[in-house]
Amino acid sequence: MGLSLHISIVPVILMVFSLQVWLPLGCVEEERAALLQLKDSLNYPNGTSLPSWRKGDARCCDWERVRCSSSTGRVTLLYLYSIRKGELGDWYLNASLFLPFEELTTLFLWANQIAGWVENKGVYQPFKMSKLESLDLSYNRLNNSILSYVDGLSSLKTLDISYNRLEGLIDLKGPTNLSALYLSNITAYGSSFQTLLQSLGALPNLTTLGLGYNDLRGRVLGFVNLKNLELLDLSYNTLNSSNIFQTIGTMTSLKTLTLQGCSLNGQLPTSQGLCDLNHLQELSMYENDLSGFLPPCLANLTFLQQLDLSSNHLKIPMSLSPLYNLSKLKDFYGFGNEIYAEEDDHNLSPKFQLEVLSLSSRGQGAGAFPKFLYHQFNLQFLGLSNIQIKGEFPSWLIENNTYLKGLYLENCSLSGPFLLPRSSHVNMSVLSISMNDFQGHIPAEIGAYFPGLEFLMMSDNGFDGSIPSSLGSMSSLQLLDLSNNVLTGITHSNNSLQGQIPGWIGNIFCVT
Repeated sequence: MGLSLHISIVPVILMVFSLQVWLPLGCVEEERAALLQLKDSLNYPNGTSLPSWRKGDARCCDWERVRCSSSTGRVTLLYLYSIRKGELGDWYLNASLFLPFEELTTLFLWANQIAGWVENKGVYQPFKMSKLESLDLSYNRLNNSILSYVDGLSSLKTLDISYNRLEGLIDLKGPTNLSALYLSNITAYGSSFQTLLQSLGALPNLTTLGLGYNDLRGRVLGFVNLKNLELLDLSYNTLNSSNIFQTIGTMTSLKTLTLQGCSLNGQLPTSQGLCDLNHLQELSMYENDLSGFLPPCLANLTFLQQLDLSSNHLKIPMSLSPLYNLSKLKDFYGFGNEIYAEEDDHNLSPKFQLEVLSLSSRGQGAGAFPKFLYHQFNLQFLGLSNIQIKGEFPSWLIENNTYLKGLYLENCSLSGPFLLPRSSHVNMSVLSISMNDFQGHIPAEIGAYFPGLEFLMMSDNGFDGSIPSSLGSMSSLQLLDLSNNVLTGITHSNNSLQGQIPGWIGNIFCVT
């Protein structure tokens, strides 16, 4: 009897033990109480955010913006960004509220109008979360005191204090384990970067540095020692072209470089500097004043996947021949430059298969579709505008690129009839062929061949005849622009239309 009873109890014990291990834990009571205090503080004096955080609910791990460990039930992530409403005014943060969260690794508090810290026993208590790895305090109203608050976070790897109100000398001494640091737009209140640039050398593990929207004014010498940097964002600083290219040439570990809107001028370096970054994967120099031809040494950047040179004054061959060696290139943005046709558009096939290509000309480039386009099969977006390409509608482009979602061929001097692809293309969502010289009828079957279109722009051409009823089968169509043609059938902007409006027109959000 005793043995049989013992044997029958064993499975029950095992089952109970199993439930203890695998059932999600409700919440640690100390942390649940701290969360409710935090909610009250964020909502002071009369806010209503975080309604799912209820005093009678013991399962705080299920509350919005809270994540817990599946093994211990302790809070590991708090996504408390943009909680405090503007009408509640400034929020003074009590760092002691976070002391119960012993396993917290990620804390997002951006955009909460944090203006300072609550004193505890007459002194400011810094954060004491020993396991915290990621802290985002951006878009608040903090001053330099934030630097001493985060200094003691020994495990911190990612810190974002962008868009705060730092003043005077900015001396960041730690945490020394930082690998990612974001300090965008922190000079708006008169702070100086000189000390900061020098102190960055004390962060040997730094691989990501965001310094966009500041007032560097060419001071980049402090970057020289950052040999391990993999991502550097200097967007919208005023930089000296020769100085910055020479400096970044020493950062041979860089994989992502953003120099957008930096007032760079002159020609791209043809030897040392930029072309030495042979691990670079993403390069953006959008919205500068660069000029001249693309240097042949760009072919050295064999790991490059995304290149953005748009909105400059560069001379870019429509064949993209200087980039043919870049086998990993996926996205190229070159709009807002001078696009020209080479005299000899050779038959060489590029090593790349593009997914995104955007070209538009400040002047009027000339020539046919470049031959390399006939060898592209992975395009998802193609934009060509303000370029005198001439020729017929390239239905072969759609046939060759079955993943194509957006096709813009605007003001390209294309002519002839609008040619449908040989089969239906379900992935296309945007088609714009406005401001060309297309003639003839809009094909009656257009709706069947592009059933997923959301935006269809065919204005400023010479289309005639009636508007195809198959357009009504495009259930996702939101915008239809057929203006400035010679169509007949219904009233439509600058057409010769008359008669009753078809019912399907009412399903489209915007018709012009």
